Amino acid sequence: MQTLFEQKMRFESDEITQIINDLYKLEIYETPDGRPIEDVSLFTLKHVHANEIARSEE
Repeated sequence: MQTLFEQKMRFESDEITQIINDLYKLEIYETPDGRPIEDVSLFTLKHVHANEIARSEE
């Protein structure tokens, strides 16, 4: 049985993977300031993802 901490870490890891895959589908490989998306925090990934989704809907 996983501890609450382990569950949280697993959820965060899965969320990071999902966001990165979504960004790859949009052909986004870097943040606007040039950092590879694989090297940024979950917070930054969510920000980039939200911005790119909004931009793609325009």
